[in-house]
Amino acid sequence: MSLDPRKLAAQVGDTMYAADRASPEFMQIELVSCAPGRAVTPRSRAM
Repeated sequence: MSLDPRKLAAQVGDTMYAADRASPEFMQIELVSCAPGRAVTPRSRAM
């Protein structure tokens, strides 16, 4: 059974951010999307 790399990356991003209180609360970072080799936050989209 093989997982789609994009679905796996999205699941990993969701799982990591679910337990991460520091990024959204203190650093005000939000995960917009996560794909193989790339995680996008609002700040990284502006650059």
